[in-house]
Amino acid sequence: MSKDALPPLPADAPGAPNFRYREQYGVVLVCDDEASQIRLFETLNDIKKSKIKVVVT
Repeated sequence: MSKDALPPLPADAPGAPNFRYREQYGVVLVCDDEASQIRLFETLNDIKKSKIKVVVT
């Protein structure tokens, strides 16, 4: 089990057998139109291979 993995749920836990909630964070970008959305998606897809960080200074 990796250090980020959660332990298994107890057998008597309610809900789906292997479901564990993980807090997530996201960013929403609002585009003016479909063409802008396509360009933005393609641009982000092209740079996803780069190392991107959030930096607070």
